[in-house]
Amino acid sequence: MTHAFPRVAHGRRNASTFVSRVAGETPFATHEPSHDAIAWLGENFSLETLVRDLIQATGFDFAAADLPRGHVRAVVCEVSLLEKATEAFPALPLIAVCEGEPSSHEYKRALDHRARALRTLPSESAELLGDLSALAAASEESRILACLPGHGGAGATSLAVALALAASKRGGPATLVDADPHGGGIDTLVQARHVEGARWSDLGGAGGTTDAQVLVEALPLVDGYRLLTFSRTPGETVNVQALESLRAAPGTLILDAPLRAGVAAHFSPDIALVSLHPSEHALAATERTLEALREAHPRTRIGIALRTRRRGEAYRARDIADHFGLPVMLSYRSAREGFVPGLDRDRKGIEAACTRFLATLAGSRLSGVQS
Repeated sequence: MTHAFPRVAHGRRNASTFVSRVAGETPFATHEPSHDAIAWLGENFSLETLVRDLIQATGFDFAAADLPRGHVRAVVCEVSLLEKATEAFPALPLIAVCEGEPSSHEYKRALDHRARALRTLPSESAELLGDLSALAAASEESRILACLPGHGGAGATSLAVALALAASKRGGPATLVDADPHGGGIDTLVQARHVEGARWSDLGGAGGTTDAQVLVEALPLVDGYRLLTFSRTPGETVNVQALESLRAAPGTLILDAPLRAGVAAHFSPDIALVSLHPSEHALAATERTLEALREAHPRTRIGIALRTRRRGEAYRARDIADHFGLPVMLSYRSAREGFVPGLDRDRKGIEAACTRFLATLAGSRLSGVQS
């Protein structure tokens, strides 16, 4: 008998009322996925052995509960330890298991902690294998990209918008997250302040976990991608638990991050693209940004997005790559002053560069890489 719980909409989709209830380019090589482990919390050795075999059969690594949560894709735990699992890994998918027929109290506990399923083992081993396979499929389809400016005026926000557009045009889901509370607001940049949907202010008091799909569908839809940005309400900040929930959504998640590696340290993107102009000042400033980024996210794959202004720059892509010891993953010429991706066209510039980058990413299976 299967006991899978349906996804529950924990908030309304209208932005005014939505409140989540739960908290020349250089080739680059393939790396192992960053979020490729399933954590186990349990005290029953026979259950642990069976769960380990099923986890490894779906291509995930089996991990103990003390593994840093940035490396964990989901959690399987004994139903009696659901509270502990929720505390240790907030916002990650939970699957509960037990021996023998679950009691009504155990069903309620699983529902209260929003477990995706409660499986009786060993009789429902096939069902648990299906749950884990679904997570593996979602993991292969997902990637998290962060766009950071190496220095002021580097064009990281325009790059983030262009990547979101390019990802949506490839046919997969794309979500763009404005993670800079001190910026001007991406919805203002792309002329979408009137589009209805949830902003950070709607998520400010959220805690716990939420269904990623519910959260994504509550966000404004702009030019084919979902946008999470600020409403400019006083005291508005990034809700880290909502951000972690979005990590479980399929497709491409793009973060427009603040200067100097502003993404939360425990939320590591798969790839961080650092934008810069090829000048002496830009290179010196970018060195400091890279130092902060490496300290905050030592396992994140870092690449350079080189934005040139004119022909005959003092530094070429190869020079930049050699200087930083990093690949130049994108290189494009600056568009005219005031250019906004999605509102203006630049087929041979940033749009083409982002399209090539995502195609290379998919071809090299770099979804979820870290070094």
